[in-house]
Amino acid sequence: MPAEPFSSSIQLFQRLFGTFPAHAALLDLSGRIISVNKSWLTFGRQNGLAEDYEFESKDYIEICERASQSHYAVEAMIGLLQVLNDARPTFTMVYPCHSPTEQRWFRLWVESQMPQSPSIIMAHSRLERFAGRTIKEDVAANVPDTRFEGLMNWRA
Repeated sequence: MPAEPFSSSIQLFQRLFGTFPAHAALLDLSGRIISVNKSWLTFGRQNGLAEDYEFESKDYIEICERASQSHYAVEAMIGLLQVLNDARPTFTMVYPCHSPTEQRWFRLWVESQMPQSPSIIMAHSRLERFAGRTIKEDVAANVPDTRFEGLMNWRA
């Protein structure tokens, strides 16, 4: 992948999200991963990916398609495609990502293009409790997560 159109975007992404606690990735407008932050790498390693696994250049749309037996993967793919195609500026959803030893819930957050860059930001944040309820209660009540609201408002 030619780095030239993305070099300033990668630098900005790493400055803003390099140590961000959410698992964050910078994607090009075709859905390919350009860069990931430290949290993304750590989560991958902790969940069985080889140390030398390369996230860059992986097609996130294709990853969602391969997991399409899950309605969560299909919902994520549709939301991501809508942001990539400028049908909506942001997309967010809550989904389970359970391990053999624990029940885990995450919020996927996708934000439209960074300024002057053909790219988008995607982040997965682990949810524990929100508004004093468990995640399952929040999901059942469709409680919105506003923690990132305005964080990436590049149009302002």
